[in-house]
Amino acid sequence: MKYIASVVICIIAIITMTSCKSVPKEMGVNEYSEEVLRCFDERDADGLKALFCEKIQNTHNLDKEIAEAMEFFEGKVVSYDDNFNGRSGQSVDDGEVTEKHFVPIIDDITTDSGVTYKITFYYYKVNTKDENRVGINNIVIRNKDTDTRYIIGDSD
Repeated sequence: MKYIASVVICIIAIITMTSCKSVPKEMGVNEYSEEVLRCFDERDADGLKALFCEKIQNTHNLDKEIAEAMEFFEGKVVSYDDNFNGRSGQSVDDGEVTEKHFVPIIDDITTDSGVTYKITFYYYKVNTKDENRVGINNIVIRNKDTDTRYIIGDSD
């Protein structure tokens, strides 16, 4: 009987943990890119906020920045380039990866409002020198038609 109760509790715990909106920091470049785009498309401010690293969450007014970014990003996504080209880098000390970062690019995002955007973001997958930086540090949304941009998080 105790075994069955333990199994039921484990199943409930798994369902509860996997149903939450927060996204694990272990996602790869494609998953992060898809999730960022989904958040803008669905106006999911909480989902987008959850992707940011702890340091940015604690030092920025992300609710305000994300709300303004959602205003800047007009319409629903119709199409985009899913190559997610960008750059990445890592540092290795004594055979151990101490820093690993990615800068994905979601390009040629066309919305139903007729505007074309490019979204670039910077995130650490590993940062042993500052664990509070693991996650997204900034997102840059560029309106390709007007060459204007909006930045959420650190601008450097």
